Amino acid sequence: MVDTLSSSIEYMNFDQDRTAEKGYRLPADPYWLAPPQGSLVPLWHEGGAPNYQPKPMICRHVQDPIKVWHRETPAHQRSSKKGLIKTLAEANESVPRIRIFSCSAGVNAGKMAHRLHEKLQRLVHEVDDPYEIEHEKALNQLDLDEAGPEDVILIIASTTGRGDIPGNAQRFVRKYESAAPLKSPPRFSCFANGDSTYGDSYNAAGSTIQQLMTKLGCRPLLGHCFAGDTAQHNPDWESFGHWLENIDHLILGNHHKIDLPTSLTDMGEKTTTLSEMPTATLTRVQRLHPEGVLQITLDIGDKPYAEMDHIKILAPNPDHEVEIALKALQLSPDQAFDWHHQPAKIFLSRYADLDHSFKRLDWYPDFTSLSQYQQDKLKTSKALTVLSTSMPSVPFTAPLIEAICKDMASI
Repeated sequence: MVDTLSSSIEYMNFDQDRTAEKGYRLPADPYWLAPPQGSLVPLWHEGGAPNYQPKPMICRHVQDPIKVWHRETPAHQRSSKKGLIKTLAEANESVPRIRIFSCSAGVNAGKMAHRLHEKLQRLVHEVDDPYEIEHEKALNQLDLDEAGPEDVILIIASTTGRGDIPGNAQRFVRKYESAAPLKSPPRFSCFANGDSTYGDSYNAAGSTIQQLMTKLGCRPLLGHCFAGDTAQHNPDWESFGHWLENIDHLILGNHHKIDLPTSLTDMGEKTTTLSEMPTATLTRVQRLHPEGVLQITLDIGDKPYAEMDHIKILAPNPDHEVEIALKALQLSPDQAFDWHHQPAKIFLSRYADLDHSFKRLDWYPDFTSLSQYQQDKLKTSKALTVLSTSMPSVPFTAPLIEAICKDMASI
């Protein structure tokens, strides 16, 4: 479930990234795609190109919009540094740039990148050193050959699928994964916006991009990818704020001195369990018409709803699949584990993805002695299929069961 503004931005991001790659826009009429809000939705303004004459579908302003803007917009946001930058450029002095990029299958990373741009503009305005703050772009549009050694590249990366790189960053990764180190590498920092309930694939895209930039010789402002966790707060504005404070200190440290935390947020083995996540209570399910939309009412209690919050629905494995897994592992439904707080049936129902392949299979008896074909087949088979049809006759000891369960992907 997504709001119309987010859906509009998501389509525009895809269209703009495809245009940058192919050279032409999607053959679709934005006027038909835009929802009823009309000109309030960014997608509406993509229509009518190239002879576009905007006719806002909103009522006339009661007050003069220019006067309202002057009254409500702080002076530092109305002023411009273009004159200063132009003067320096004419004097052949180099103006370092802070360049902002994001990648995501949705819109959260892009929205965070937009907020980062706004905050950095305010911070840079307060210092004497000139910095050119470029508007946020998709990571596919980053050309490192254009970056100078004094430039700063800031990347906000979300992970999609099972630790996959989002589409608006895949072209960037393919371009540079086999490239030689840069001659004049810029400075950079990466903020990974991920969900720790995914366990093994938590912030995989951010980690991959961090490693790629480091391999190219780019100089990290921080020692590693700064990790945000959307499992409990989406977006994780608190971690985002800590990251921004560190960026502010390291780039403009003489002017905005803050105490760095003793240890920065590290991705490491961090995993949020379902029991630690805030939950909602299902109070009503209603369908007003036999073929109509199913209306679901959820009670979130006293939890506040913040900007860009969402509800995550994690569907458990079907009971019959859980029964097959229990039988294959020779477990009783209520058997307790020393390494997990839930009994066997609940763990296999709510925490393990039986429809996904195993992660490593390093526990599988004599795996390395199998043929390459057999190994590849086991690696691509569903966990439930491996357990029910491909397991050799071996005693299921407690250590083996633990290794098998921990090798399953998270739900």
